[in-house]
Amino acid sequence: SFATKTVGTGKTVTVSGLGLTGVDAGNYMLNPTTALADITAKALTVTGLAANNRAYDGTTTASLYLSGSGLTGVEAGDETTINIGSALGAFDTKSVGTAKAVTVTGLGLTGADAGNYWLAPTFSTQADMTAKGLSVTGITANNRVYDGTTIATLNLGSAGLTGVVAGEEVTLNTGAAMGAFADKMAGTGKTVTISGLGLLGTDAGNYWINSANTLADITAKALTATGVAAISRAYDGTTIAALNLGSAGLSGVVAGDITTLNTGSASGAFSTKTVGTDKTVTVTGLDLLGTDAGNYRLDATTTLADITAKLIMASGITANDKVYDATTLATLNLGSAGLTGVVDGDVATLNTGSAAGAFDTKTVGTEKTVTVTGLSLTGTDSANYRIAPTFSTLADITAKALNLMDLKANNKTFDGNATASLDLSGAKLNGVAAGDVTTLNTASAIGSFATAAVGVGKVVTISGLALSGADAGNYSIAKVTTTADITRDGLLASDLTDEVTALFDQIWHMTTPVIKSQAAITVEKKVIIPMLISLYSLTIENEPDEVDVASIANKAVNIIGK
Repeated sequence: SFATKTVGTGKTVTVSGLGLTGVDAGNYMLNPTTALADITAKALTVTGLAANNRAYDGTTTASLYLSGSGLTGVEAGDETTINIGSALGAFDTKSVGTAKAVTVTGLGLTGADAGNYWLAPTFSTQADMTAKGLSVTGITANNRVYDGTTIATLNLGSAGLTGVVAGEEVTLNTGAAMGAFADKMAGTGKTVTISGLGLLGTDAGNYWINSANTLADITAKALTATGVAAISRAYDGTTIAALNLGSAGLSGVVAGDITTLNTGSASGAFSTKTVGTDKTVTVTGLDLLGTDAGNYRLDATTTLADITAKLIMASGITANDKVYDATTLATLNLGSAGLTGVVDGDVATLNTGSAAGAFDTKTVGTEKTVTVTGLSLTGTDSANYRIAPTFSTLADITAKALNLMDLKANNKTFDGNATASLDLSGAKLNGVAAGDVTTLNTASAIGSFATAAVGVGKVVTISGLALSGADAGNYSIAKVTTTADITRDGLLASDLTDEVTALFDQIWHMTTPVIKSQAAITVEKKVIIPMLISLYSLTIENEPDEVDVASIANKAVNIIGK
């Protein structure tokens, strides 16, 4: 046995248990026997020590998991533990790999019996070195209008990497880069995932690219309303426009999307209230319905329509009746002229300065149409109105009374009747308009004295005259009279006064059976004179009770008796 158990060289080893055999063995004795030998340190094995997997960092440094480290091979009862205070790990190379050899150095032993043991100067374990994740920088996505896809366009001009170990050759390959929004829906600050990025360079294998994201907006796509039309209308003093929505629809909806136009609250308004053609009508109150409506917006919707001038009517204009004058000219009464249909508050008045009236024809008639022209409008709002080019009213053209010239009645001797013979050989019309065809027809003319009594310059009424010719209906003949004398046999008409003539005539008729001569008249003077006074109101100069009947009778008889 060794003198001690501890490690050492040339250590004395005492040998015991030797004996002698043989016949002569008893003659001998063995001296104590010793030898020399070494006790070398016992190699111990490290247990529970591991290297941690890690990402590439351009070095071989390996971090160690030491908390579970221990030793195998320590003799029972020995006080020996592993000393990890200076332990270091190193990968065999700096490059990425799996189950890479990791050499651990700096391990030691401690404890009372530590000198009897030894550890290999290096300890090997394994660990993975994974590629280092790099972050992409400088890539942005463009905002865009909704198109029903998730496609995002990228700005790669400033693309780069962060995290590459200094001095290493690694660059970003964007040749196949693509961007995709998280979903197709419109929104702001939407995540865009970038794919298709790669790495180039001699050290590229030690790296990988972290997921690359950026943000961008998908704005609502503008849709255009189609088939919305405004209805042209007459001026009414407002901007209200009626709409025709029967064919209303949308242009620009992505195929497959559910989006429709809601016209339930649609209304139209002209840009101004005034008359014009192709006036802009703005349509409001349109909106969108459907599951995809949130991805769209409606452009301002406009259309065109006309506001035409409002037809208003003149009022209060009358035409004067007139006597036929062979023209259609009509004189007008404009004092009460006005307009009907002007919108309240508008300034539009009737201008009659050039107004003129014309009958439909020149001929005689009742309630003939008179067309009024030359009317116009004035006032700040007059351009929004139109007045009918003509205005109609009614008036009469009455026949023109013509005067007759050179109609003569012949004097005649008293014959007891009022018939008068006529001399119409020179008769003619006065007052026929130039160009009118109207002549006097005397074929049925008849003359009549007012009475059959003797008299001078007695009125003769002529009847039975007529007019003929194309324009005869436009004329009438005024009451036609002339004068002629009715004389008595033996008397000079020029010697008779009106009063005596009338008396004589009456008395003669009454007394014809009795009175046969001028002597009889004298005899009957007392009958004639009272008759003269009572029946014919013979003018007397004195009061009735002072009348000298005899002198009046004598005067009358003297005259009659000539």
